[in-house]
Amino acid sequence: MDGFNFYYGLKKPDWKRYYWLDIVKLFESFMGPNQELVCVKYFSARPIDVGKSKRQDAFFQANKENPKFKLILGKYLKKKLKCLQG
Repeated sequence: MDGFNFYYGLKKPDWKRYYWLDIVKLFESFMGPNQELVCVKYFSARPIDVGKSKRQDAFFQANKENPKFKLILGKYLKKKLKCLQG
C-alpha cells in the first residue's frame, strides 16, 4: 500500500475521520469467506516536520500491533524547483 498517497487522499474534510484506520482490518473487509490476508505492506517515509513525524509514528505503532502489518520506510527526497517562465 502506498501510504503517502493514501494519507494525502484522506486530507479532504469528509475523510479525516479515517486517519486512524486499522489498515489490516480495512483490507480484511474486502476478503471473501475462503480467502486469507497474509500481510499488508505499507510503504511510507517519515516527514521532515517533527510534529507530523510524531503523529505518523503513533499511527505506525498502533498498526504494528497487528503482525500482518509490515511497515517499509523510505526517505523523502528534497527537490529543487526551477521556474521556466521569466
